[in-house]
Amino acid sequence: TKYQGEYADKFLCFKNDLIKEAGLLGLHQIRLGKAHLAVLDELTERYGKESFLLKNDWLNLCAAKGLAEQGDLNQAWLLDLFDKLGVIFYFSNIPALDGGILNPRWLTYGVYTLLYSQKAKAKKGRLREAEIVRILSEKDMPDNIGNVLSYPPDKAAIVIQAMEQFKLCFRCRHEQDMFVIPALLESDQPPHGFDKKDSLAFEFNFTGFLPRHIMPNFIVGRHDEIKGELVWQNGVVLSKQDSSAEALLQVDYNDRVLSLWVRGNKAN
Repeated sequence: TKYQGEYADKFLCFKNDLIKEAGLLGLHQIRLGKAHLAVLDELTERYGKESFLLKNDWLNLCAAKGLAEQGDLNQAWLLDLFDKLGVIFYFSNIPALDGGILNPRWLTYGVYTLLYSQKAKAKKGRLREAEIVRILSEKDMPDNIGNVLSYPPDKAAIVIQAMEQFKLCFRCRHEQDMFVIPALLESDQPPHGFDKKDSLAFEFNFTGFLPRHIMPNFIVGRHDEIKGELVWQNGVVLSKQDSSAEALLQVDYNDRVLSLWVRGNKAN
């Protein structure tokens, strides 16, 4: 915001260095053929009007435009390119998605609908799959350019699985239909009984900036080791299955400090 003012000199140095380094990379070009451009035109026409492009529709579209399934710059190559460019979003690790997403707002709006849902907040971030389906399917909503986005029950799994992939939620190991959204958990620390005495202690000081997603991502990544229900917005207690080691992790966003205590026979 101040690149034309007090940081003008630094910004100019950065700009010049970036141009210099980009020039050293050399020239890389991909020449798209008529078939590639025809597929792109068709997707551009559908963009926004349709939220999804099924796998069979993609194959049929490519075949109709004369794009080969085999060889150089084939259908799979073009799909990968379009995914990288944001023309179509293809998530191979989301089983519920048969194909790609044409309108990325469909996914982002679905995720934020859950994250800002008063019902989800009232449940303290612990929702059964049926409750997630009800929240998403309550009403259609317009995106920022007026397209109507709908979330029927058969599409809710896409939002859930995407949130799992992006480490925004996790499935409880003891209740498979229960999902936990760490960002919506209670903020108050519950009684956890973790004795910090004789524990190995570590403190990570983020003097400049401590991203809010660090703790939720960590909780999702290690949710199989959560001890009982000892997890809240800003902390978690982890335990090895054989009880040989336990850990307490807490974050203080005001002081920008992440604290870790580890104890037990295998604490090292």
